[in-house]
Amino acid sequence: MPAAPRAGRIGHQTDGTRDLNLRTGSQSIQPGVQIIDVTTFDVAGDNMTDDTAAFQRAADQANALGNAIIRIPQGAYRFPTGPHIVLTGDVAIVGDGRGITTINSPAGGPPGWPVFTFAAANKRRSVQGITFVGPNSTDVSYQCLNVYGGAGSFYVRDCDFINWSQAIKKYSSGISPGTGPDDEDIFQVESCYFSSNSGDPLLLYGGRLRLFGNFITSPNDNSQVYPPGQVLAYTYLPFRELTVEGNTFSQSRKAGLRITSAQCPTAATVTIKGNIFADIDSYSVNLEPGNYIASVSGNTFMRCGEGVRLSNRGTTVAGNTFEAVGTAVLGVNYARFANVATNTFKHCGAVFLPYDANQGLADWTFSDNLVVVGDNQLAWRLEAIDRVRLSHNTVTLEGTGKGLVLYADSADHIVSESNEFRDIDGARSAGIYSYGNPRPVAWKSSHDLFARTTLYVNHDGFEFSDLTLEDAGWSLGPGVTMKQHPGNHLGPAVASAGTITIPPNASTVHITGTATITNIALPPGFTGPLILIAESGWRPGSGGNLLASGAPMTPKRALSLWCDSGSCYETGRGQ
Repeated sequence: MPAAPRAGRIGHQTDGTRDLNLRTGSQSIQPGVQIIDVTTFDVAGDNMTDDTAAFQRAADQANALGNAIIRIPQGAYRFPTGPHIVLTGDVAIVGDGRGITTINSPAGGPPGWPVFTFAAANKRRSVQGITFVGPNSTDVSYQCLNVYGGAGSFYVRDCDFINWSQAIKKYSSGISPGTGPDDEDIFQVESCYFSSNSGDPLLLYGGRLRLFGNFITSPNDNSQVYPPGQVLAYTYLPFRELTVEGNTFSQSRKAGLRITSAQCPTAATVTIKGNIFADIDSYSVNLEPGNYIASVSGNTFMRCGEGVRLSNRGTTVAGNTFEAVGTAVLGVNYARFANVATNTFKHCGAVFLPYDANQGLADWTFSDNLVVVGDNQLAWRLEAIDRVRLSHNTVTLEGTGKGLVLYADSADHIVSESNEFRDIDGARSAGIYSYGNPRPVAWKSSHDLFARTTLYVNHDGFEFSDLTLEDAGWSLGPGVTMKQHPGNHLGPAVASAGTITIPPNASTVHITGTATITNIALPPGFTGPLILIAESGWRPGSGGNLLASGAPMTPKRALSLWCDSGSCYETGRGQ
């Protein structure tokens, strides 16, 4: 990648695609390329005089030569009436640096037209080192640069685009990826600043699209209501490659990056890497249906409405940090074969939620993630989804946060292995909470650990092996049984509404809480001795199947019972 030019001079850079080579002083260039300096056409550059006609004469000469560089030296050039300048040859536009060379278009371009259009199929088109100031209007029709497709690449470097509803629109027309030269075109926007309060600042269609090191923002004007669908950057129509790396998307009441292309070739790739998404009201990244494989890695998402919205297949979300995001990962419609791994989720409303997902949401894997769940938050809500694997995740629960919420009406085939759920403040948060219609659910858990949490299981079909409960409890819904295997290490149970639930094969049960217990929910056919050990003190009640004296149980004291025919009789007390 060429080095960025220094401010205040024409940068020296070479690029094999464009054969561009400029130096201040000698201004040497590659053979056949001519420099056209706008100052030779009587421009004023004082931000008061209309410089439109002078720029048009410079563009006419560049088009006639067909292979030229238009140099725009230091100055503030004003286009008050909204010109439409069309460049048809191998033309580059080079300023002396952002904030040094400024083009001010208070009226924008003609209605529906950009100020500059690059129209021809050429090889050396580029724009660099210029600040473009637009009309500061909420009208979404104002465009600054419009780049049409054809053979050849296009580069925009070190520019500012301020107050443009569409700063750059790149459009490839009539060429299908894999069949024409445009398929190999590179369209690259690098080290630019975009600030727009309406429209889509970047609207990119087709080819190989690359965004590197840009800052893209939209002012948080609370009085402005944005039409649905407006985003900071939008790619559409078939593309071969999209790379978004090292950019900052910030302060937008709109959405962030929207990617859609149902007609992409199967070889299309999307790489979203090392970006910052901050203070975006809607989604940060929206991967809509399309024939492409996407990777979202090493990004930071902060204070956004949504992190990553997935509707496509085969996406990897890995190594990202999500902090104070409403929903970190959203599964939509036919999203399948998603891998969410090695991420850090801190105080998000939810790590994962399904959205409008009654159409084939399936085959998701969550592994090796670090999750911190705050008050009134949750990690995973499994609903309208089939075939989910959770493995080696570490979940810390605070306040009323929940670990895994299962809506069993429409979720099935869940595998959970080697995960840890830990409550750190003694609130006995729900490690697992299942609800919905009481139908069987295929759930297999192995080597999971729950510490100081509660398991609320209201559906048959849960099967636990090598389960460890550390100072944790469980609550089974009416008529619900859990399949258990040798190797389970069950900790204390928690009384719920005066009832303590006894898991299968248990003979000694630890009780937490200070509730009055009147009923004991026994496994079907349970007969024999049962020992209840108080962890924090409780009182046997009357009116249920627990037939014991009402004397309170002090901490660590055991109550011995004999259970038969659905009732449990006190046989003694001890330490």
